[in-house]
Amino acid sequence: MVYRCCVWKYPKKRVTGSGIHFFSFPKDEKRVDCWLKAIKLKIIPTKYTRICSEHFKANYYKTTVGNRNHILLKDDAIPSVFNSTLSDNPNTSTNSVVTDIGSPTDVPISLEDPITSKRRLFCNISIPSDVPSTSCNEDVTTPKRFKRNATFSPDQYNSTDNSPCRPSYILPKKGRPNNKNLPTPVTPIKRKLKSRVKVLQQKVRRLNSKILNMQDLLAEIKKKKLIHDDAHRLLENEFEGTQLELFKNELSNKKRKPTGCRYSEELKKFALTLNYYSPKAYKFCRSIFQLPHPTAIRKWTTTVNAEPGFFSEVFEALKSLQQEERDCNLVMDAMCIKKQIVWDQKTHKFVGYCDFGGELQIEGPGTAATEALVFMLVSLTGKWKIPVGYVFQNKVNAVSQAELIKSSLVLAHQSGCNMSNNFIDSKPWFKHPANGSRVFFIPDACHMLKMARNTLGNTLAIESPNGLIKWCHFEYLHQLQTELSLKFANKLTSVHIGWKNNKMKVKLTAQLLSSSTAKALQYLKENNFQRFGDREATIEYCKSIDQIFEFLNSRCPFSKGYKSPILSQTYTSYKIKLFPL
Repeated sequence: MVYRCCVWKYPKKRVTGSGIHFFSFPKDEKRVDCWLKAIKLKIIPTKYTRICSEHFKANYYKTTVGNRNHILLKDDAIPSVFNSTLSDNPNTSTNSVVTDIGSPTDVPISLEDPITSKRRLFCNISIPSDVPSTSCNEDVTTPKRFKRNATFSPDQYNSTDNSPCRPSYILPKKGRPNNKNLPTPVTPIKRKLKSRVKVLQQKVRRLNSKILNMQDLLAEIKKKKLIHDDAHRLLENEFEGTQLELFKNELSNKKRKPTGCRYSEELKKFALTLNYYSPKAYKFCRSIFQLPHPTAIRKWTTTVNAEPGFFSEVFEALKSLQQEERDCNLVMDAMCIKKQIVWDQKTHKFVGYCDFGGELQIEGPGTAATEALVFMLVSLTGKWKIPVGYVFQNKVNAVSQAELIKSSLVLAHQSGCNMSNNFIDSKPWFKHPANGSRVFFIPDACHMLKMARNTLGNTLAIESPNGLIKWCHFEYLHQLQTELSLKFANKLTSVHIGWKNNKMKVKLTAQLLSSSTAKALQYLKENNFQRFGDREATIEYCKSIDQIFEFLNSRCPFSKGYKSPILSQTYTSYKIKLFPL
């Protein structure tokens, strides 16, 4: 590293072989103040500020053993030599000016700083004995026209002149003194502004070299000779879309902190869609790629208008679907919510009342809501599903729910969605309110299972071709198992018998009307237990409900039995066994 002396009138530069040594400022603040007062500079010394060895006397150096090039200063050393012509450093060659005045003895001439001498120039000459004493130790006053930077030129000394003390002077030009070498003090504000300028310049350089598209990226890679021409053509033709955005995202966010990552609009759409369909899949992708955190995705979606009613933004987005992806069905379900009225600080109103969106008032304005009715469109030929609206209600009647269903069908038809599929043997159905086509109604398997249990529990008996299906058969089975303190491979308890306290739990209904209960009743009938003689109708009822529920509740493509998916190999067996049920 190149060092320079901080004394601006005598700047020295470190050159190999010059013999000049540079010393940094001491760590003691008192000594630093003494040094600054000695060199008469108002600066803030840093670890790079240096003073050369020509400003220290010879008695300020420590005696070193071995390496003589390594010079150390004493603890009380203070820069005190500020003469541009003489030096007290024993390891450096003296820069004294020697002039010939006609005698065999050399006469060294020393000039003090014209600033410190207040425009006076002292000429101290060692004169031989034959020179008159009147010509020495004279005070030569600098004329007024002389500037502060007057310098002595020994080359222009006239040795033939009778006055041995008449040096010639080089006068600077009029104007301000030359302060180019004067170091300006670096204040904290200037240091901060310099850092800010450096950051802005770096941003400008990055902006100029920013890769905007795939062509720029491939051109940059080819320019650096990282790929061949064949690979360049292949990538240019095949690599685009979401793959390109993921690749660019990995390059831009590789060295950034998680809180400083930035994502493009295309990547945001990809993250929103993947996290909506499968949070587990999105979590797996985040372990490989730099993707937004789910918390950030939730913040993005909070800006969407989600007031009760139907979402006009969703229906506008559905218009952009391709024609082959517009076949869908409408799914609706009611979910219980807590009956509570609270104050919303954002909207400055009470919420928790029945709200059907807009100006529609089906129930009274002061009625508290007890459930939320949600509407969702699910694609049949594509891979999308999206909620289209919801309302807060309090067990609204069937007529009001029918009107809400018709409104959702009309809005879906206006957005281009198709729900008029022709299923010849399907029942029940009703006419579409917009085009008059058939709309088939398929009840939910869980609700239908609970309805089968509730109907039997309320009526206590249902007539069937095989006989009467009685509720008392389940009560007898539970009573017998309690007396024997064992169960016949079923999960029947008192909670299943007292179903009215837990009528919303599907799990209890599935365990009551299951094949295990049917097998327990069949075992008691075959072993001639009392009160279990005429159980054929109840046994057949439990088996049929269990088979239908497993068929409708199938989710895994690798399941077996009645939970296996409908394939060309299993369609015939399903048609023979399940369709008659």
